[in-house]
Amino acid sequence: MPFERFRSLAAQSLGKERLNAMERRIDAELSLGQHRQMLAELRALTAEHPLHERRWGG
Repeated sequence: MPFERFRSLAAQSLGKERLNAMERRIDAELSLGQHRQMLAELRALTAEHPLHERRWGG
């Protein structure tokens, strides 16, 4: 169905935008020196997105 395809594409796009927003927030918190506070979230994101190279490079 055309609507299902549109919904799937929209969900993928929103998921990518959400991840980008989370990365920007994490970068901001790291720049404020909150490294220890971010460790658990960074580990979870890396486990959830193991092929997303940006999290491995940090």
